[in-house]
Amino acid sequence: MKKLITLFAIAGMVLALAPAAQAAPGDIITGLSATAGGTPHATRTPTTAIDGTGILSGEGATGLHSGSDAGTAWEGQLGAWYGGVSNYFRVDLGAEYVVGTVYVWNGQPGGATERGVKNVDVYYSTVPGAVAGGGEDNWSGDWTKVLDGVVLTKLDNQPGNLNFTPTDALDLGGVTARIIAFDIILPTWQPNGANPSIAELQFFEGTGTGGSTPGTLIYGK
Repeated sequence: MKKLITLFAIAGMVLALAPAAQAAPGDIITGLSATAGGTPHATRTPTTAIDGTGILSGEGATGLHSGSDAGTAWEGQLGAWYGGVSNYFRVDLGAEYVVGTVYVWNGQPGGATERGVKNVDVYYSTVPGAVAGGGEDNWSGDWTKVLDGVVLTKLDNQPGNLNFTPTDALDLGGVTARIIAFDIILPTWQPNGANPSIAELQFFEGTGTGGSTPGTLIYGK
């Protein structure tokens, strides 16, 4: 009996020392949440930009978005964005990950050519609950800037709701992050006539552009 108990004890120690399970390449890790500055739109909430809403097929570089503006993208309310106090889009990954690439489906086409986000700085944090900054470079010590002065690609006017692949692939180089945020410096190309918007963001584990091979997608759905 004593020998049996000893065997169970040893087995328990082995299990305790075993490394935590890692997601296999191609798996989808869930648990993301998103917030944004300004007054939220009734249906085009930050969540719709991280949960796969509107993605028709594929992921990463081959992901195809429907281009619909019917609740498949985030849209900020223009009036709250100019003044530099609430210009951010913040994504909590739910845990720390080594993030290689952020794919961006910029804008919310549906015939609205000037929608989208123009200029951003990209920050990351390992602090759960880290609060987004209040304007350009006004971010607390919880944040580290990883990309400065990124100019996102403008999605040109399209007839109807034309499907489109990512407009941008941002290389974060393998930072260990819990939260990633865009400090939005210039919301749109047309300050007086269009709201800023992002159709979708996808985050991939890895150490460079493209993330892992084939890549572990950190996703909201």
